[in-house]
Amino acid sequence: MVESTSETNYQQSFKHLTFKPTVTFPHVQGNNSSDNDGIASNGKLIAMSWSSTSTVAVFNAEKPRTFDASVPLIKGHNGVIQDVTWSPFEDRLLATCADDGKAKFWVFDDYDGLTKPNEHLMECDLELDAHPRKCLSVQWHEACENLLATHSVDRTIKVWDIHEDRADEAAITFTDMPDFATSIRWSPDGKMIAGMCKNKSMVLFDPRLESSAIKSTTHQGPRQQRVQWTDDMTLITSGFDREAKR
Repeated sequence: MVESTSETNYQQSFKHLTFKPTVTFPHVQGNNSSDNDGIASNGKLIAMSWSSTSTVAVFNAEKPRTFDASVPLIKGHNGVIQDVTWSPFEDRLLATCADDGKAKFWVFDDYDGLTKPNEHLMECDLELDAHPRKCLSVQWHEACENLLATHSVDRTIKVWDIHEDRADEAAITFTDMPDFATSIRWSPDGKMIAGMCKNKSMVLFDPRLESSAIKSTTHQGPRQQRVQWTDDMTLITSGFDREAKR
């Protein structure tokens, strides 16, 4: 195989860097069937979608640990776990969502996670009936505590305020979607949400105004696309062309 010039340049630029893992976790049994990351860490705790359906392992990020069949798990969903993510404001608050359309929230007493063999966590601290169909991810707002967004194959994006008096209904439901979103991200200032749609398009909208959408075509390949903000005005998208090249 012939190396491209860009690959060679990158290799030269970073050849002086060395990496050594600080902690290794043997016998991890993660579930890689989801299109989302399937793992999240805030530096203190790690949450990971586990191999048995509808389960999540939660463990300390700094203490070495070997996993076996007795690993304690979150078992509060039905169907495949689609996303796990930690709150940016409370580092013991975990959000999960799954094929059952629900978003659930779990508060841990300490930074050890689940440690007692076979003592599974069944009851969450808060449950949202987020969507009637598969809920694909939960995205926390980085600047406003208790605010988050979810999206689903039901072709909606919803914004929620999970303050105890406001969690019964979505604050805003965005329905003007050409197809369901495969990836959504808040802008760093929290004033916009970008979503990549299954029909090879992107939507941008102000979550304070249900109808304020901007739509654009994106990558033309058949596979799912992803989006990330680099600053409040700039986006990076990733996808494939018609020949399925990245």
